[in-house]
Amino acid sequence: VKEAVERSVDLVLLSGDIVDRRNCYFESYMPLQTGIDRLAKNGITTIAVAGNHDFNVLPKLTKKIDGEYFRLLGIGGVWEEFEFRCGSETLGLTGWSFPQSRVEISPLDSFPDTSSSCDYHIAMVHGDLNVTGSKYAPLSLRKMEELERHNWLLGHVHKPELKSIKHDRWVLYPGSPQA
Repeated sequence: VKEAVERSVDLVLLSGDIVDRRNCYFESYMPLQTGIDRLAKNGITTIAVAGNHDFNVLPKLTKKIDGEYFRLLGIGGVWEEFEFRCGSETLGLTGWSFPQSRVEISPLDSFPDTSSSCDYHIAMVHGDLNVTGSKYAPLSLRKMEELERHNWLLGHVHKPELKSIKHDRWVLYPGSPQA
């Protein structure tokens, strides 16, 4: 939060496992709300997807956070689009959140056609990249390559990792402080 404010960013993206279900609501609500409120007071919007650790907690927490500067995408495992305008450019964000702690089918199988009017596209999803048979939303890099317009922000792997794919697009696991 401090760095985002210092850098005067427009948008913060969270790719899940922000809250661990073991410390759930009471330990997590105030720090999350305080952080998002501080970002909002500085004109910074936060967009998130829920992961396997916070699938049931994050939707509850977000109901009490000001929706003007915070948005949880893809609640219930249904892809959702959101357009973010910054000056004359538009960023299309498409997100999918875990509906329960384990999902054995790939969310990519239901990826929607997205707006072609946006200047940039980022898809946000929490899952296991190239782990066949994973119980945590298995994702295929090959399938992501087929979706030519999108860059990908992934959650689940807690170690940062950047992958290049075709069409000058990227796939990023930003890592997480929740190890």
